[in-house]
Amino acid sequence: MKIRMRIGAALLALAALAACTSESIEFGVPDSLRRIHVRTFENNTYELGIEDLITHKTIESLLRDARVAVTNIEAANAVLQGRIDKYVRQPIAFDQNNVATLYRIYITVQAALVNPQTKEVYWMEPLIDHETTYSTVSPPIETEAAAKERLATLLATDLLTRVTEGWINLRK
Repeated sequence: MKIRMRIGAALLALAALAACTSESIEFGVPDSLRRIHVRTFENNTYELGIEDLITHKTIESLLRDARVAVTNIEAANAVLQGRIDKYVRQPIAFDQNNVATLYRIYITVQAALVNPQTKEVYWMEPLIDHETTYSTVSPPIETEAAAKERLATLLATDLLTRVTEGWINLRK
């Protein structure tokens, strides 16, 4: 009896899978948007150079993944653009002399993928945020620059995921 139930369940699963069209299960990058230009992110903060770091990490992430080609604006059929809206560095722990020993960094970014010719917005993420902590005196000792690099890598990973797998809601 258990074998019949398992066979029945397997047949139901196969029938459900057969009902899916290739369009309904394809969530990757549409073929028409495989050449992407990454515009340098706008920096609306006082943190100098953060836009270059996030742009570089995003390009690096896309190149490593290789599901899309990163190209110049002339050859692109989509442009990834973004804006850094917030960069906050706060001391959150202090030693006996009231000197900061642990810091929190919080960053917010918005991003969009746009058609370079028509300016049509394929998708927009109004808020991507990450935070991390680092300590200048307690192990693992880290600099703010290293913590920023970790944050930029997290943001780049989020953007890579959105570019390569976030097409479920795209209307054809």
